[in-house]
Amino acid sequence: MGTSHRHKASVFGEPNWGKASQSVTSTAKAVEDGNKLEENSSNMPQKQYIKALSRVNNRVKSNYHRAVGNMVKAAGGRSTVANGKSYAIGRSGVSWLGNFAGNLQDIQTKGLSNWLTEHNKTTDNKTCKDIIKLIAQISSDYMGGLDDTAARKAEMHVIELLENIIGDKVDEFDKNIDKVLDPKMMTYLLDQYFGMYIFQHLVQNFSEKITKSKGEELSNQTFAEIKDLIMEDVRVGFNDGVHATEIDRKGPQGREYITKEFNRILRILSADDND
Repeated sequence: MGTSHRHKASVFGEPNWGKASQSVTSTAKAVEDGNKLEENSSNMPQKQYIKALSRVNNRVKSNYHRAVGNMVKAAGGRSTVANGKSYAIGRSGVSWLGNFAGNLQDIQTKGLSNWLTEHNKTTDNKTCKDIIKLIAQISSDYMGGLDDTAARKAEMHVIELLENIIGDKVDEFDKNIDKVLDPKMMTYLLDQYFGMYIFQHLVQNFSEKITKSKGEELSNQTFAEIKDLIMEDVRVGFNDGVHATEIDRKGPQGREYITKEFNRILRILSADDND
């Protein structure tokens, strides 16, 4: 899970970047302390162990929140990132989601076959999985770099979710696209995408350092715990989201909806109560 030496974060050296890095290191230290606590659990009274474990878990969560918050600050701040104006974090994620949602709306309006024909494609010899991947590919305008890599990883996560929603019958694709564009489902997919997107940025930018300082096993455990916490925070925060109803997902309304939802997710993941 290391960061390539060929791709350094464009905000490396920014003061908040150092704070984000330190917060990830503190998260790993808390995970390490949790392992030691578990090893010693048989020698401790149950109540004492439960209290100590709760403190460790709180350290893991608070430090992961600080890591996200400082990483976002280093990339230009929550508003800049959420509006897709930061090349470090945000631009590729917001751009792909906007294109993807617009293409799904086009398919709902025109029908899958007509939409594919416009792009010189057909359903011949294609599974639903192939078609979903094709829509994702047509939606891409990646330029390379860490932000693109994070967006691609998040894209793969959404593709897997869509496979379960749409099913495996190509002749029912048009009918099932309505399920995808249901307002609550779209909010769910956006939230899942942005949660995975932010997690991938943490992995790409900081896992190599943790591997070098703490070893690969603890690094993998640390980022697995961070991932679980992120996706749980996303899940818990889902009901607080605004589910857009009748909007043009291809126009300014669609982009505004995406950026507002991204802003909300960033606020949750950084535990930032400020508007």
